[in-house]
Amino acid sequence: MENSNDIDSLLNKALVKMDENNWDAGLTILDEALSLYPHSVMATLYKGVCLYSSKRWQEALELYNGLMKVAASDYAYYSRAMVHGALGDFQSMLDDSFKALQLREYQPGSSVQEELVLNNIATAYIELDEHEMAIEYLKECIHKSPPFIAPYLNLATVYQKKGQFDSTESILLQGIKSFPHDLDLLLALIDFYKLINKIDKAISFCDKALNLYPDDEDLLSIRQTLLKYQ
Repeated sequence: MENSNDIDSLLNKALVKMDENNWDAGLTILDEALSLYPHSVMATLYKGVCLYSSKRWQEALELYNGLMKVAASDYAYYSRAMVHGALGDFQSMLDDSFKALQLREYQPGSSVQEELVLNNIATAYIELDEHEMAIEYLKECIHKSPPFIAPYLNLATVYQKKGQFDSTESILLQGIKSFPHDLDLLLALIDFYKLINKIDKAISFCDKALNLYPDDEDLLSIRQTLLKYQ
């Protein structure tokens, strides 16, 4: 029988390393945990996260495939969907994301946020060039509370691909209103305004970004490039 105190201690140590993005150290601790407690579902899930974050995607896929045979869950399907996406298998990413969404409805105490699954579904649809379906799920995702950043960026990308620049601008401005300090959103706005040749607005948002991140050399370089377009 597993000693819950021992496994919990090892998992907590692994989580500390994972929070530090020290994936190799996390893997070392999780391998120790699994050598002692080979049936620990949480240790297996955490190991999958470390493998995915280390870009060891094929190993992560094999790990999740084995886990599914004994302990399928919404989090496991969500995590495997992420791996499929990293490997470029977007149909499998979509299939696993829908399975995660379905399991959320039937499993009490769901461990993965619905909006993360919805964003996964939308991401797969984007890669499969099913833009209308992507828009539907991204809008639903943005309306969830609390919102997060990725759906704003993804929806802006879809609108831009469709040539709907008014909608692109609107969703990016909505995103920056919700997340005024987010560098990815600021960079997206800078790139967008450069694309549609509104250089003054691009410089304005670049200046806002530099006020927040004054030592960012990439931003300084971007600003110098934008000045050449004036």
